[in-house]
Amino acid sequence: MLNTIGARVLERELPVGQAHQAFGADDRLADDRLRTALTALIAELLRTAGSTSHAGTTAA
Repeated sequence: MLNTIGARVLERELPVGQAHQAFGADDRLADDRLRTALTALIAELLRTAGSTSHAGTTAA
């Protein structure tokens, strides 16, 4: 839907099954692989947001 209206969206997602049990007592994802995947996904999101933060602006 967002892609249809011109928004830039990531093509990846990170499903977390049994999310109510996926976090430890320290509120972190208990599974190292999920934590690594989430870190990579957030980094990709930040890169994408950074590359579009000046889109559509003009120099004065």
